[in-house]
Amino acid sequence: MLKNHFLTLQLKGNGQNTFAVGSEGFVHQGAQILNCQLMPTRGFQSSVDYKMVFGLGQNAAVDSVVVIWHDLKRQS
Repeated sequence: MLKNHFLTLQLKGNGQNTFAVGSEGFVHQGAQILNCQLMPTRGFQSSVDYKMVFGLGQNAAVDSVVVIWHDLKRQS
């Protein structure tokens, strides 16, 4: 049986934006780039978890992870 892997990022912002809402995560895996923006609201009285989850498939390794914070600072 083949297993699929995933990577979860839980960001901690500063100031009043402690959940880092508006930040983006990029996971580089070979020629593939996975992207997720942290926007927990989905509609009127609806929201989701403050974690970014990236599905990696059968390959558990990633080349790099880049976060562009809500204030546009970049971190690898």
